Amino acid sequence: MTDDLLKNQQKEIQILVFQLAEHFFSFDMKDLSAVTRVLAITPVARSADFFEGLINLRGRLTPVIDLRSLLMLPKKAHDANTRLLALKGDGYQLCVLVDSVYSVIKADSSLLEEPPEILFSEYIKTVYKKNDKLILILNAHKLVDAEEVKSIIQARGKDKLIVTEEEVVS
Repeated sequence: MTDDLLKNQQKEIQILVFQLAEHFFSFDMKDLSAVTRVLAITPVARSADFFEGLINLRGRLTPVIDLRSLLMLPKKAHDANTRLLALKGDGYQLCVLVDSVYSVIKADSSLLEEPPEILFSEYIKTVYKKNDKLILILNAHKLVDAEEVKSIIQARGKDKLIVTEEEVVS
């Protein structure tokens, strides 16, 4: 069981379940500040493959990350079901694109399990076993951590989120 659940001895947590490809994921509702339809996204040239661009969300300039790309799932065009989830961090906000939002559910903590250590992704906080489905609860704090985003970019062979023209030419 995750550390914060063990510390708080919560019987249930509220999670927002969403879909990427045929997979179900979720975030703890405490980590979300908004769910909205896709707004006009301003692309930023020469940026990391998972960085969609910037939006103006409630007067705040907010970066948008394609969660499909970040989790190395195949790209998909936005459609009427595509949603932006605004994740909140310490004085920082980030939006992630998801294929569709399923629902908010109360997850019984007795049905939560730590992911196996062999799993590649440190972004998985815990796994919720709902009937015959497994719902991966993602670690929003890892996604909104600026240092973590920098390390993702470096791991994918880039030094920064955005590169200058001089860096492209050289």
